[in-house]
Amino acid sequence: MGVQNRQEKEPILMCDNPNQIINLSKFNLKEHHISLLNKGLSFVPTPNTNKFNWVKDTNLFGRKLALNMMHKRKDQKTAKEIGMSYEDFQLHQTLLSLLDEQNPDPKLTDLKPESWFTPNLSEVSSVDLFTQMTTSATESLIIPKIQHDNLTVQQRKALKELNTDQNIIIKSSDNGGNVVIMDREHFIEMCMEHLKDSSAYRKLSNDPTTLYLSELKHILDSALENDIITSEEYKFILPHLTPTIATLYCLPKIHKNMNNPPGRPIVYGNGSITERSSQFLEKLLHPLVISLKSYLQDTKQTLILLENLIVPPYCRLGSLDVS
Repeated sequence: MGVQNRQEKEPILMCDNPNQIINLSKFNLKEHHISLLNKGLSFVPTPNTNKFNWVKDTNLFGRKLALNMMHKRKDQKTAKEIGMSYEDFQLHQTLLSLLDEQNPDPKLTDLKPESWFTPNLSEVSSVDLFTQMTTSATESLIIPKIQHDNLTVQQRKALKELNTDQNIIIKSSDNGGNVVIMDREHFIEMCMEHLKDSSAYRKLSNDPTTLYLSELKHILDSALENDIITSEEYKFILPHLTPTIATLYCLPKIHKNMNNPPGRPIVYGNGSITERSSQFLEKLLHPLVISLKSYLQDTKQTLILLENLIVPPYCRLGSLDVS
């Protein structure tokens, strides 16, 4: 991976890897910083041991096992009542699921609120015993310090320095998977270039979440009353907790301009008021979208289609960038 700086000069490449570290900030990248960033932004450092998380995960796993056993017992009972073997009943359910996928009802989805039901583990003695023994063994462990850290001491130092520096923002580039370091002010300016577009954005004088939540409930009440959605879909779409405010950030388009890149806006809407309704609409529209002749799933599918395309010499291929 190479390193490029914001100064107007030829980039200094540290090695032949096409992915590069591009430093557009005033931060002085040293060898231990570069060594860490070379691992990429998806790299996960060895975490510190946490017994509480182990115990929590054990109990969640026990819950999942108990639910599976409970559903299996229910299916076995149903199969017996209709005179089928359990194996034949499973095949029957699989065939029904495949049929539903081929002929989906456009008015219905399988969306429903997440269930927090936990079976009584005493009714599933083997799972209960496993959970208790594993939890007890975990709590009695004497945890040594990290013995197999996937970072060196210097890389740990670099991680702390980069993580605590409030003057820089580190993002991946829009194309190419490069690591881009920007001054915070520069990053904010890049994002504000989009927000200044009055034809697409307007500044709010207050937080409209409460108003929008009321409007959403009114729409859902009407949809439920007119049998447009089911009660399960209603519960799924309507937020039960106070929604978060969606966050906008940008990925720098260094392929457009290396020193002062424009940004590609991305809205992080997890937990926002429209998250669940967006999932609902995507579920409804997906069968219609994939049936369009112009539908392309991704770049890979496009390349497969183009691979066997014979282009006459008098034709030219072109692409359009939608902004």
